[in-house]
Amino acid sequence: MRLESKPSPGRLLHLVAACVALVAGACGPIRGERSAGDERGAAIVIGSAVPLTGSSAKMGQDMRQAIEMAVDEINGRGGVLGRRLEVRFQDDACDAEAAVAAAHKLAAQGAVAAISGYCSGALLPAEPVYHRARMGAVVPGANAVKLTMQGFDNINLMLPNNQVQARTAADFLTSTLGKRRIAILHDNSAFARELADLTREELRGKADVVAFDAVTPGERDFSAVLTHLKARRPDAIYWTGYYAEGGLIIRQARGQGIDASIMVGDGSRDAALIATAGLASAEGVFVTSPPSAAELPGAAGWARRYAAAHGEPGPYSAQAYDAAQIVAAAIQAAGSTDRAAVAAAIRAIHYDGVTGAVSFDASGRRQNAAFVVLEITKGRFTLVQGPAAPRADAAPSLPPRAAAEPGPPARSTSRLSNALEQLLNALVIGSFYALVALGYSIVYGIMRMINFAHGDLYALGAFVGYSALALASGSFLGAGALGIGLALLAAMAVTGGVGALMERVAYRPLRRSPKLILLITAVGMSLLLENAIMLFEPWGPSFRMYPVTLTRAGTSLLGVHVGYAHIAILATALSLMWALRRIIGGSTVGLAMRATAFDAETAQLMGIDVDRMISLAFLLGAVMAAAGGVMAGLYYGQINFLMGFIVGIKAFTASVLGGIGNLSGAVVGGMMLGLLEVIGTRSVGGQWKDVFAFAALIAILLIKPTGLLGERVGKRM
Repeated sequence: MRLESKPSPGRLLHLVAACVALVAGACGPIRGERSAGDERGAAIVIGSAVPLTGSSAKMGQDMRQAIEMAVDEINGRGGVLGRRLEVRFQDDACDAEAAVAAAHKLAAQGAVAAISGYCSGALLPAEPVYHRARMGAVVPGANAVKLTMQGFDNINLMLPNNQVQARTAADFLTSTLGKRRIAILHDNSAFARELADLTREELRGKADVVAFDAVTPGERDFSAVLTHLKARRPDAIYWTGYYAEGGLIIRQARGQGIDASIMVGDGSRDAALIATAGLASAEGVFVTSPPSAAELPGAAGWARRYAAAHGEPGPYSAQAYDAAQIVAAAIQAAGSTDRAAVAAAIRAIHYDGVTGAVSFDASGRRQNAAFVVLEITKGRFTLVQGPAAPRADAAPSLPPRAAAEPGPPARSTSRLSNALEQLLNALVIGSFYALVALGYSIVYGIMRMINFAHGDLYALGAFVGYSALALASGSFLGAGALGIGLALLAAMAVTGGVGALMERVAYRPLRRSPKLILLITAVGMSLLLENAIMLFEPWGPSFRMYPVTLTRAGTSLLGVHVGYAHIAILATALSLMWALRRIIGGSTVGLAMRATAFDAETAQLMGIDVDRMISLAFLLGAVMAAAGGVMAGLYYGQINFLMGFIVGIKAFTASVLGGIGNLSGAVVGGMMLGLLEVIGTRSVGGQWKDVFAFAALIAILLIKPTGLLGERVGKRM
């Protein structure tokens, strides 16, 4: 299903595992290799590489359980060729390098055939490994067109490919819903871009594609892209990426008052999409998807058996179950465990399974496969069309709705109102950067070091707020203003304490060491905090849905949609910035901190507790970062373990842009960076906005190397 793979923290380990597997594989036969249990009576080994960790772990675990269920049933019937069947799993983590390593390990372990593939981008580079080992592979979850275009005769897809999905989406949007102005959004990953390109081609002559934009995977703020899209006046939006971003796009689109119909691709078919978008925003969203057990008439009995053991089947559980049955049937038909013979038997199979009749064409595509169309209704995916392969002459399953009016020209929306909305978006984004940038500037101003762990304090604050809100929501405090306020204070207190403790334990003993040692220590603290945050659920998804989110409602002011969440975020952020300014610039403690920043040795001689002032700087910086993290969680509705890294880099950039060590400069730099990102989105597209912003930053620093408000170090803070 997925194609683009995301970097994995354990890539080095996967590469080492691949090398070990290669060496092990080199010690045995390559062509015609049989299973590890080749001796009469020994188990026949098959393999499976699916994501068991990372953001797609739930999908992988669902498929694993279905495969194990099939193998148990096969062995209960006496096994294959009179021998027990054994399946060995490898974790591909939806990562290309991990998938290649997993394929090598399965080959080295003597697997006769494989049931592998959820993320197409991970499977693509692993396909040559299966081919060289002459190992037949049945793919339960991946379905990019490119998977069957590499000329291999051993790769077989259980799902219809993206060409079928694009045709289904185009026909439903135009023939059934009567849409004529369609916007397509993708995340620039190979899978999502492929589906977007194919859908645009299918829409040719049927509707106008008024916008074709990309966003950055892992991004959480799509306000600039959506504001630009809103000006194009689409009557339908098709998102071809994944549920993590898809839910946010739906939520933010509705929050901006975009009432166009929304359809998402099969990468977004997950309960997390609904949780992220919210029940109200997700209501009425359409989904193109291969049929799961819930949409397959012949799968009801199997689904009940699966549910009794494991709970509700996942979207690709039935396909994984059938894939295991097909492998077993192919081994039986081949009459041996010779890999080449089994691979040929898989390609020639005709099997009636839970998902219907299964056979593969000469390139490995499943024949007569189809997509269905679902609609989200009251928090559930309900079938509205299919399963049937769409044809140009086929009547739509739903009565056609009235065709949308062509609408005004794309640029008829007031340029002034559009610009003002973009400015508001920039201020909200910039406020998050500014809060974190203040911490960088405080620490640098007093200690002359860059605390690269500061971005992870932003993430820590978000997760502490997450826990506090979850507790408040289930108590008398509730999920209103009181609960949110107390959660914000709890996050600021806990994270502030961690910041001060970090200075006391990690930095103070090394204060007189070379700056390089402090820099390395900061990087180490960043990794430590990042992994500590993962203790929330180390093997689960990489993101969490915030227990409470700010309302997306708003009002119209001068033709500009102003969300109440925008007002709350900006008011809180500006209040915190003002309070920090008052502490640093108008209190006795602030005077002592400024004296320490100017000359620590002289300040010590004057009776100032320098250690205490430095600890206080770390505490105040951590408090600002925590506030930013909690507000980001409330605003976007989603947080993830690695959110601190990107925001930390951008906030550090903002502090340099404004003048490192200058508090006012940190605020100006944060707002400027937010503005540059919005301008970049509008000018060169969402996927290039960071490139645009950093290019502009470099240009500014070439003109003014000290930053916009840079001063001599002694005058900072």
